[in-house]
Amino acid sequence: NTATVTTSSQTLTYCASKGNNSSYEWIDLVQLGSMTNATGNNGGYADFTSKIADAKIGSNTIYYSCGFSSSSYTEYWHVWIDFNHDGDFEDSGEQVVTTTSSSSSTLSSTFTIPAGTLTGNTRMRVTMKYAATATPCETFTYGEVEDYTINISNASQNNPPLANFDNLEIID
Repeated sequence: NTATVTTSSQTLTYCASKGNNSSYEWIDLVQLGSMTNATGNNGGYADFTSKIADAKIGSNTIYYSCGFSSSSYTEYWHVWIDFNHDGDFEDSGEQVVTTTSSSSSTLSSTFTIPAGTLTGNTRMRVTMKYAATATPCETFTYGEVEDYTINISNASQNNPPLANFDNLEIID
């Protein structure tokens, strides 16, 4: 018996988003799973989709921080994940982080990838905007945006249950 499987690989085009001025504040760390990306000022936008962050269906923690050239400012952080792989961040639940801080310390947020989410690689967008909330498709005055690839896996595949052999009976 033979089976033929045909797959189609589609290329998604995501909306643009960036900060026009990142000379006062910029994203200097994004860490999720085993992916750690420490950077300097990237001019308002950076495409880091070659870096793959692993995450699992269920609870995950992302770490991030801001670099300041001198004074610190209040920054609005947002993280979006394209859970349904449709090329946008507009669907319900795709904004997984929204918080504010004026600290340069490493911050963390815990988010949940819902059961039933498509597994595999998809886009994650991290936005840090000065003094106001951001939308996923926005060009704003001060701050920075970074895009990543996130590989979503089913947690049960990573941690298979252990068999219980306490009462094992061998039958010939």
